[in-house]
Amino acid sequence: MVLAFEGETIAAALLAQGIRTLRYHEDTGTSRGFYCNIGHCFECRVTVDGIDGQRACLTPLKNGMDIHTGRTLPSPLKKGAHLP
Repeated sequence: MVLAFEGETIAAALLAQGIRTLRYHEDTGTSRGFYCNIGHCFECRVTVDGIDGQRACLTPLKNGMDIHTGRTLPSPLKKGAHLP
């Protein structure tokens, strides 16, 4: 359990607790954490209330959230997908 302020981002609460590794790269297995901290890079994805891929830097905390880090999560983009 991590104590934090309701309304601050998951990223802020985890950083305050010294948690830097949030997940592991889906192909290489290398650790991933905070990079841009503004929602562009998808490196800070965590699992929130059973939903994979939630960005910790954008998601505000609410009392009772179930947040999991340290997993290998699916890629946010399907292989072969093209960006506009």
